[in-house]
Amino acid sequence: MAIIENSFEQRSDAWYKARLGNPGASEFSNIITSEGNLSKSRENFMFRLAAEKIRGKSDEAFQSEAMVNGQAKEEEARIFFQLIQHIKIKKVGMIYKDRQKLFHTSPDGLIGSDSGIEIKCPLAKTQAKYLIEKKLPTQFFVQIQGNLYVSERKYWWFMSYCDSMKPLLIRVERDKKFISILHIQLIKFCAELREIIKKIK
Repeated sequence: MAIIENSFEQRSDAWYKARLGNPGASEFSNIITSEGNLSKSRENFMFRLAAEKIRGKSDEAFQSEAMVNGQAKEEEARIFFQLIQHIKIKKVGMIYKDRQKLFHTSPDGLIGSDSGIEIKCPLAKTQAKYLIEKKLPTQFFVQIQGNLYVSERKYWWFMSYCDSMKPLLIRVERDKKFISILHIQLIKFCAELREIIKKIK
């Protein structure tokens, strides 16, 4: 049963601490690809998490221009979605799959009892590309299926938002086949991660 953690807000000190050494849906693609294969970055990701767990801190993360822009525009996009869809978005700190708390997701919001939302605020040139393609960008498939798996929700909204341009709204359903593979690979990854931590602690 999914556990919603509301004792802290996203991007707070407590939130950053909770994420240390704990794989999150936004980085599940470092474990498994959208095709269901093992990611080439799996080993490096595992070592990074092991180091975080042992040190109790992470190396300073790089933020691209698009990432900085996305964080600044996220709340604006959230409000916009609520207005056009007439739907209330609930903010949460984090969601764990179960009481073991082996992995988590930090969604951009939950909607009702059966859905949630992932908001991206790309640069204008990227938004133009998304609007032409009119589909979920492949690079976010694993993250959104991870959100669905961890939260146990039925479907997820993907919203790409850039001011002065049309938004892209995609409703993403659960991919049962992929989620079954994701489940297996997450359990294996976390078991290996525990062993590595024991060896180097």
